[in-house]
Amino acid sequence: MKLTFSYLTLISFMMGISAQNALAASGCTAKQQSVQTQLSHARAQGNTLRVQKVWRKHCLK
Repeated sequence: MKLTFSYLTLISFMMGISAQNALAASGCTAKQQSVQTQLSHARAQGNTLRVQKVWRKHCLK
């Protein structure tokens, strides 16, 4: 379980890095990248409360 979580965290972190290196986006795409980056950073740090807050604020509307 812990090993699976570690792999998922690593993958999320790597996805966040690749999103940062992508071309500058605008509008909805930029907002999606921003939210994904916030979620990736929070997951990488093990900050589940932050993940929940970002998810509620952006994904449940």
